[in-house]
Amino acid sequence: MIDFKFKRNNSKQKYVLPQFLTRKIRMSLIANYKNLSLSKKIYLATTIGFLLGMFFGDRCAILEPVNILFIKLFQITILPYMVFSIIQSIGSMTTDNAKIIGKKGGIVLIVEVFQNFV
Repeated sequence: MIDFKFKRNNSKQKYVLPQFLTRKIRMSLIANYKNLSLSKKIYLATTIGFLLGMFFGDRCAILEPVNILFIKLFQITILPYMVFSIIQSIGSMTTDNAKIIGKKGGIVLIVEVFQNFV
């Protein structure tokens, strides 16, 4: 049976990868992770978190504060960026583009109102 627990190395006081991973594999994993873009690192972390939650369930409940922190950081950074991005794009529109978007938006609004009544 393979021991998947991270063991504490007393001499360096750092967590080390399990023994079944050779040094070459560990170094290639670390090098590949460092070369990933930020978005790929976020996707990877999200996927790993999802899989941990699916397979280990309640045993991962200790990671809930990390999950909440991650979501709050996203809300702090992404929401203001989106609002200012929308404001900037509306402000930089030409009058012709504004008329086209206004017509399409009006049609969508009318359709939605009729769908709510049906």
